[in-house]
Amino acid sequence: MHSPALKIFVACLLLAGSAQAAQPVDPRAVDDAVEALCRQIEAQPLGRRMTVGEYLRVMIKRDAFKELLRGAELVGGSRSVPGEATEVRLDISGHRVADFLMRIAADKPLQSPYTADFVASEVRVWSWRTFTSVGVGGEVPAGVAPTGVNPSAATPSSPPPAVVEVAPVNPPATIPTAPTSPLAPLTVQLDPYHPPKWVLQDFDTEAAAVWAGSQSDTAHHAERLAREKLAVELGKLEVVPGTTLMRLGTLDRRVESLLNESAGSAKLYQIEYLGDGSAIVKVSADTRRLWQNLLLLR
Repeated sequence: MHSPALKIFVACLLLAGSAQAAQPVDPRAVDDAVEALCRQIEAQPLGRRMTVGEYLRVMIKRDAFKELLRGAELVGGSRSVPGEATEVRLDISGHRVADFLMRIAADKPLQSPYTADFVASEVRVWSWRTFTSVGVGGEVPAGVAPTGVNPSAATPSSPPPAVVEVAPVNPPATIPTAPTSPLAPLTVQLDPYHPPKWVLQDFDTEAAAVWAGSQSDTAHHAERLAREKLAVELGKLEVVPGTTLMRLGTLDRRVESLLNESAGSAKLYQIEYLGDGSAIVKVSADTRRLWQNLLLLR
């Protein structure tokens, strides 16, 4: 039998926990968490040329993106912190963020600097991520950061300060096997004496673009689409059985850079203008050079 004093003590603990759980959520803490979550995700690279934040600004979708973040899961309710402040934690799955970016790329293909397929290839690995942030509201005591920002949390892959003003408290989650250093060695052994078959084959692709106001602009748009498509197709090549360049790029960012570089330096060898004003552009990648650069990463 438990003593009456023990029963009273347990009851007090339960009442205290219920009171804490019932604590109302401060909208200022939620706003702060949304802003921190927004900064964290906007700092993520999207391709070689821009960040997610820059892409959202080009697509004029930043407000819609913030509305998505306001629907993030509130984990554990509101919690008290020193002073009169409260904090909340928000979680949102990488799948929801990736789906949003792919959708706006598909809805506005002419406005988007990337094709929907390219965006999909860039954010596919986010299915394993959960983006998390903590927001603080109320009266924040001296010495406590009001926005949950810790500049020392920046990672080597973070964009320069000119693009990202602050780094989030919680760095974005990554696949557990991903290296923490951009100079980490490749995770597979490449045999320089037995290269994959694609090294000795021509690798071409093409893309079409609708009339963009002039032949030059139309051709440039088609060329950009062709190079983005080429980067995706190169990523599907296997370096060893069962391991593609795209998969390797998620483990070593240098491989991703090589894919983008190979697509960007591909030779444009044909432009065809059609009667309706559209244009078809064909480009060819130097797979031998790509293989040689991969060997240098060992």
